Amino acid sequence: MRLDNLKHALRIFLFSILAFLPAYQSTAAPVKIRYLTWETSYEQIALVKKIIAAFEARHPNIKVQLEATTNAARIFLTDAASGAPPDVMYITNEFIPPLVEKKVLYPLDEFIKNDNVDMSIFIPQTVSLLNVEKKLYAFPIHFSTDALFYNKTLLNYLKMNELMYIICKSGYSVMVTDRERKDLTHAQIEVLQKNWGKVQYNGGLSAATSRKLAHILEIWFRAIKISQDKKNLLTANEGKKLVFITLTLSDKQIHTDNEIKRNMLNAFLITLGRSHNMVNYLWKAEKQKNGNIHFHIVTDIFIDKHQLNFLWDKLQYKNGYLKKQPIFSNEYVSPSTRIEAIHNNGDISQYMSKYMSKSDDNGKVDGRVWGASKVVKSLEDIHFAYDSETEKIVNSYAERKPEKVNVGDFFVTFGADFFFEIYQRCPHWRSCIKIHYAHIYLCLYGETNVFNERDFV
Repeated sequence: MRLDNLKHALRIFLFSILAFLPAYQSTAAPVKIRYLTWETSYEQIALVKKIIAAFEARHPNIKVQLEATTNAARIFLTDAASGAPPDVMYITNEFIPPLVEKKVLYPLDEFIKNDNVDMSIFIPQTVSLLNVEKKLYAFPIHFSTDALFYNKTLLNYLKMNELMYIICKSGYSVMVTDRERKDLTHAQIEVLQKNWGKVQYNGGLSAATSRKLAHILEIWFRAIKISQDKKNLLTANEGKKLVFITLTLSDKQIHTDNEIKRNMLNAFLITLGRSHNMVNYLWKAEKQKNGNIHFHIVTDIFIDKHQLNFLWDKLQYKNGYLKKQPIFSNEYVSPSTRIEAIHNNGDISQYMSKYMSKSDDNGKVDGRVWGASKVVKSLEDIHFAYDSETEKIVNSYAERKPEKVNVGDFFVTFGADFFFEIYQRCPHWRSCIKIHYAHIYLCLYGETNVFNERDFV
């Protein structure tokens, strides 16, 4: 198995070194270091105690306080929020980016340099996983494949005995081998299209691109939804919501598609970026029955529908699609725009089916058909291993709706999105989801994601 596929199995020794820690090295006075770990098995604790004893023998002025608990992650986040995190912690690497963003962790580079630590003893790829912006925040201990539990009845249908992953898409889920999980084959795509109409995309966008857009919106929605979970200590936000905007021309199109995208859509997006601090967005262009181009936009800012209507009509007037200059009022309204809020993940599938998967019967759009801001375009989802937790969900669905399960040579498809069911019912994967989506949320709404006009059309 490739090393990059073992990210979630990596175990690291994470040093949460406080600003005053260097003073420990300059004094012979007794020092106590608090070590927090979630490993609580008898064998693991016995090994850790041996390591601690050897360390204390080598450094007699330092005492290590061992704290082993299955609630280590919660304790660490709570203590970090109060300003008293543990000095050393054993944890998975996904924690690093969000904790660095919150300025909880201290980089190790200066200590490595001062103590001449030989980094060549570590596998380079494992070290790279622990870097954020070219600074190292942890040392790797080991990486391994966790124990795999599998359903023999289900996997007997498969011709290859490989580690299985569950990929949750908008409206369906796919269980594939590790080898196939990044890129579904053409045969797999045809099976999905044959069995579930909600993922049958055609027209100006290819089937693969339509699925990509649907999944980008799904990941974006999940990041906002999970951030609103009161039990999620990594993020706390209630104000974000995805909205769908539709822009149409009020008169017969007199410019080329590319001219309208450049002079009207681009200007509209820049206006929202400047006046409403819009940073994240996704747009798609298509033709109407009358031959006019029109646009669908997804963003996460609040904008009054009357103001939205007015901003687009100003651009229409400037470009010759309205004869009368619009004058803004709190009651301003015209049929050229529409705005809808998304309330649940089912709305995403409906929106994609209704607006972003239409055929090109009305004609193809010249030039680019869709675009997105840099961060939105780069969103990547978490994949779930088929283990003792996810097995229960898969088997339950297969028993309830066998007609919605399709078994291929190297994959199994299901007519349901398992993501939030896994989030609610699987404690281990719920923790992984929170960490993964906390990182996504920080990418979307952290200080580094700023308005940039060069990202537009």
